[in-house]
Amino acid sequence: MIEQIINKFSSYLPQNTDKAGNYTPASVVIPLYQYNNETHIVFTKRSYKVRHHKGQISFPGGKFDKEDENLEITALRETYEELGIKKEDLKLIGKMEDMVTITNFIVTPYIGIFKYPYDFKISEDEIDLIIHAPLKHFLDDSVLRIEEKVILGEKLKVHFFSYKEHTIWGATGKILYDFLNILREIK
Repeated sequence: MIEQIINKFSSYLPQNTDKAGNYTPASVVIPLYQYNNETHIVFTKRSYKVRHHKGQISFPGGKFDKEDENLEITALRETYEELGIKKEDLKLIGKMEDMVTITNFIVTPYIGIFKYPYDFKISEDEIDLIIHAPLKHFLDDSVLRIEEKVILGEKLKVHFFSYKEHTIWGATGKILYDFLNILREIK
């Protein structure tokens, strides 16, 4: 499936619209690797030392720094800082639509491929745990629950995915949901 993902996202054109507002730009990487003929996805469990989203499951990423040339550089830098994946070892094959979060970030998700096994070097200040999951797990609709919630006065659809003892939700759940919908077009 990794070859199909590469083909899909190397030609995928995000349907971004200019989102008005005063948002902080950020980016994340959806890290993928092939192992035993199966595509895997990597998540992180954020530590309780970080400023935002303490203890939540996320993709590696963070806010744009003025030293970053662009959001692609931000994504590569943050993935290195959090997981120790060097930029030369992570091939970004495409990106998805920007997403505005309730915490006033505008997040650009990139899809990245790396070779596994990999000698991860996690940032203990930022990350408590690396979670490796087979991508096919998330293609099973029974692991998804969508709920309407009022958050900060706004009615939103919140996507919850279960994997083992973990719950993936919020911005990461929405990005994962959108990613899976793009993959379903590959058939």
